[in-house]
Amino acid sequence: MKKEEIIYVRILTVIGASALMALILIFGAGSGLFQRIANGINDTTLQLSNADAAIYSLYFYKGLDVLYRILYAVTVFGLILTVAAMFFKLKGAGIYAVLSSASAVVTGAYIVLCSIFEGNTALRRMVVHFYLKDVQTVAPEHLLGLHWIAGVFLIVLGVFCLVIVKGTRLDKMKAYSSNSKAACYSIFIPVLMGSMVFEFLRELLISVLCQHGDTYTASAYACIRSYYFEWEWFFDYPYVLYLILTVLGVIVLSKVKLPLPEKFNSAWLVPGILTVIGIVRSVVYLFNAPPLFGYLTFDEKLCDVIESAYPLYMLVYILDMVFLMALVVMILQEQGSTKKILAVCGIATAVSIIGILYRGAPGNVYYRRRCRCHRINRPALSRKYPWKPSLSNSCNKRQIPVWQKQVF
Repeated sequence: MKKEEIIYVRILTVIGASALMALILIFGAGSGLFQRIANGINDTTLQLSNADAAIYSLYFYKGLDVLYRILYAVTVFGLILTVAAMFFKLKGAGIYAVLSSASAVVTGAYIVLCSIFEGNTALRRMVVHFYLKDVQTVAPEHLLGLHWIAGVFLIVLGVFCLVIVKGTRLDKMKAYSSNSKAACYSIFIPVLMGSMVFEFLRELLISVLCQHGDTYTASAYACIRSYYFEWEWFFDYPYVLYLILTVLGVIVLSKVKLPLPEKFNSAWLVPGILTVIGIVRSVVYLFNAPPLFGYLTFDEKLCDVIESAYPLYMLVYILDMVFLMALVVMILQEQGSTKKILAVCGIATAVSIIGILYRGAPGNVYYRRRCRCHRINRPALSRKYPWKPSLSNSCNKRQIPVWQKQVF
């Protein structure tokens, strides 16, 4: 075979191996590998050897899930980006192949190590200690099953791709190299922003800020994420899904010409479509929200805070999605430096946290106003004779109507 044919075969091998690793990670391990186990422990569908230590097993797998979600998002995004970039001969495809293969090896090693040491008592105590201060009886459990096989495949295929890329020097070839390595590395910033900051650190920071103050805002944020948006299409999807669709749209539309106006940039077509879908979905959900009082909790204040805050949470979710997709488009089109991108990410995170914390205040104010008026529904006691009800009820004109939801 000629040298060009050998290189072509190796390129196809890297594309096929990257696609295979993405399929193994998506369908073999899945994005909720540890979260599924935690949910099974929570709803008692999984049988544990020591039911008294179920709470510690729950927090152990939730702790393992935090790092796994970040690794999963980066790896899946990088692998799909590598397949599309190498197939369409995009600049920087060689660097994407190296980064995605290395992240696949790390993710596979993480799955294998968790499978080996999930019964280790010391590791369990260390992970659970981040959630609970008083850790008592920690019973070892082995609930990952045969998922370590997916991790082994990821390690083998990742090393295989790294050997091919470095041996053939695909990252140095003119068709797959890039003049700016920083721009190639920056493409992973939106993924880390979505999986690490928006899905984990922001929630952790909100709970810490509300720990010694307004605990209802933190509780409302957790209830909205679990009760309102869990298992709801569009709102329950991870940010990495929208980033993958945006990357594929930008790369494909840069090679395929559509009959669009000359001033219209086709790179913004997919983000625009996803934004419209998100707005329509939010409006529909706004008028079909699930009932709260009697179904989730009997705490009227918490219900008031949630009902007042969840529309803005939907807006924050859409704004986060639009922000991350816009970052991907700007990075792929080499608009803006890495420092500016990081600065914009920091500003967006601060604004979103302030907005979520601020939105808890109207619910508390509304609850206090409602409490003042609910006191009117009960006969007021006379100042002179406390045991006799007063006939005066001067606040009835200011009573705020409240819709009482039925409890079955």
